[in-house]
Amino acid sequence: MGIKERYINFILKNHRWVLLLLIIFTGVMIWETSRIRMRTNFFELYPPRHPFIKVYREYRKLFGTANLLLIVLEPKKGDIYTVDFIKTVDEVTRFILDTKGVNPFQVLSLTHPNVRGFRVRGFWIESTPIVEYLPSTEEDIENIKKAVEINPGVKGFIVSEDYRATLVVAGLWEEELDFEYLFRRMAELKDIAGDVNIYITGYPLLYAWIHSYIPSIYIVFLITGISLAVLLFLYFGELKGVFIPFMAGILSALWAIGFTKIIGFELDPLLLVVPVLLSARALSHSVQVMERYYELYFTIKDKYQSILKSFSELYTPALLSILTDGLGILTIAVSGIPLMWKLALYSSLWIGSIFLGVLTLSPVMLLLFSPPKGIRKTSYFYQKFSSSHKIFTQRNLNTYLTIFFLILALIVSGIIGRKLKVGNVMPGHAILKEDHPYNVAMDKVNSYFYGANQFVIIADTGREGGVKEIEVLQKIEELERLMIENTGATASLSLPQVVKLIMKIFHENDPNWEVLPYKARDVGAITYTLSGGREMQRLFSEDFKSSPVTFFYKTFSNEKLKEIVKKAKEFIEKEKDGKVEFKLAGGLLGVLYAVNDEVERSYWLILEVVLLTTAFLVLIFMRSIVSVFILLPSLLLSQFLSETFMFFAGIDMNINSLPVAAVGIGVGIDYGIYLLSMIKQLLNTGYSKREAIETALMTTGKAIFFTASTMVAGLIFWFFAPMKFTAEMALLLAILMVLNMEGALIFVPVLSMVFLKERSQPE
Repeated sequence: MGIKERYINFILKNHRWVLLLLIIFTGVMIWETSRIRMRTNFFELYPPRHPFIKVYREYRKLFGTANLLLIVLEPKKGDIYTVDFIKTVDEVTRFILDTKGVNPFQVLSLTHPNVRGFRVRGFWIESTPIVEYLPSTEEDIENIKKAVEINPGVKGFIVSEDYRATLVVAGLWEEELDFEYLFRRMAELKDIAGDVNIYITGYPLLYAWIHSYIPSIYIVFLITGISLAVLLFLYFGELKGVFIPFMAGILSALWAIGFTKIIGFELDPLLLVVPVLLSARALSHSVQVMERYYELYFTIKDKYQSILKSFSELYTPALLSILTDGLGILTIAVSGIPLMWKLALYSSLWIGSIFLGVLTLSPVMLLLFSPPKGIRKTSYFYQKFSSSHKIFTQRNLNTYLTIFFLILALIVSGIIGRKLKVGNVMPGHAILKEDHPYNVAMDKVNSYFYGANQFVIIADTGREGGVKEIEVLQKIEELERLMIENTGATASLSLPQVVKLIMKIFHENDPNWEVLPYKARDVGAITYTLSGGREMQRLFSEDFKSSPVTFFYKTFSNEKLKEIVKKAKEFIEKEKDGKVEFKLAGGLLGVLYAVNDEVERSYWLILEVVLLTTAFLVLIFMRSIVSVFILLPSLLLSQFLSETFMFFAGIDMNINSLPVAAVGIGVGIDYGIYLLSMIKQLLNTGYSKREAIETALMTTGKAIFFTASTMVAGLIFWFFAPMKFTAEMALLLAILMVLNMEGALIFVPVLSMVFLKERSQPE
């Protein structure tokens, strides 16, 4: 008796003790699972070693966070210049200032002191808020109008060009974000807006919306589970056919989530679709071994021996599948994004727990249940479908035509898949539907103002007072001119702009004087005026060592971001003179560029590592290089075809879709392993190649088709989930499952027909 048989025999002989230990272990894991939190940590989305993120984290305390909340206020009639509307803006501003997690120095609105204007008072210039006091007369409104017209950073930035809307901006600290609180708070804000149209958007609110959909996703989970239970009952015709696979899936999930809590991890709501795929693996393995148990029981008529023989036969392919799944998913950790590290670890633990659920718990439960009642008629359809795939191996011509199609499909889909875009869709449109309030609000921001998306370059001199030097201000101005002319920026905001405006104001608003001063004394006088309050210091550090240059964009794509960064780097390389160092990059676009850059690098690296890991494990367990050549082509083809689908469906690769696609790579080989193992086993018992393939298709192939079709049927309900992203990822998973199933049923038999010898050597 080999190791496999001894292990299965041991747990069957000691099934009561095994069951008791598993119950105790499950109780502990249920307790841990009940304490786990569902939340998004923004810092886990940022690749910490990326130079842009290092710059962002270094300067965010000085110049503010990239995570901005944007609130558009629009009067239902007329323009913004009414007493009541200005008072509403002030109410909203105060409400935002009282909101937890808001950086008070990064709040901008028409009525906030951070938004300042400049007035000539005798022989000096005074900096005062645009709205010094709430208006009560038409004269007060006229004074506000004049201040908006002549001062920088107001018109186009927080007041629309046509005066039909105004913008309230608030920066939120990543470490203080509470998305459930933020969502409730913004709902309250809409209640106080009165007769004013209010539109709220911004990166933090995007994740607040995502968290608000968690209860709906739980309902979809429940409906999916019920549909799977019904399909399992129809297939097996007995309750144990539902109970045993479900227990294997549910308990492996509980154990994995419990471990996740123990090691201090939390779950991200956007990755909730991944557990569907992971649980499907437990169900898939359980169905395979139960199907084999049913077949053997009706042959040898002994429950104990049927359990022992079925689990012993499938122990190696099941263990190999679990290892390839687990280690394949673990390779996601090569990504430089902390969220990917955590996903890799807890997903691997999840897959590892399937060993306990399928190869330890399932045989014990089968022993406790009564044996099968009779031959099932319900499996005829599945058997008929899977066995129909024998047509590809019935004649040599069919076989070689199929191989030709495989090679052609690999080449074509591989070429198309390389065109898959990374981060080419704006986050809101990638995750939520086009008409979602978040996207409607974002469109409002971009239609009324210079743009919701900021790209920040830091001008750092490394010396106190450095940014007050005329040469440094000129370099910043040159950078602004280049970026505006060559990257599609709608506007920019910088210290030189404000300095030039004050020069113009001091010279009776003569536009000819809107230039940088020629004398250091004049710069010193102007910057002294600016340094009078903390409000203007978003344009420079307190010691004047550094200054941010902010560029505004209405829309973007990854290709556009690359062009922006390319132009900025060209300027930086060209203008190196030691006086100022331009550092890339902050703002939402700087952060997203870093994330997309890491996603692009990670995806192709993960794909390569997964394939190499899978090939190595197949080689070790099956002790045959031929098995590698039989199994990997179908896995590779299903991956290439799924990438092709994403390309044509307009689904880009981003921080959220990367885990789903990567997990799909890691679990795609199971079907092929089970089918190839059965073919080789039948060859070892004296079957011819054609007979072995046809028999394997009717038995193991039947279970493969049932498992894949069942999971696809369950995923249908995810198409109606409230988030566009969740529906798209469910569709992607369904396509991956169908492709993996067909890859196993078509190409594994065909390649086995070509590469396997008539009688395989025992493993």
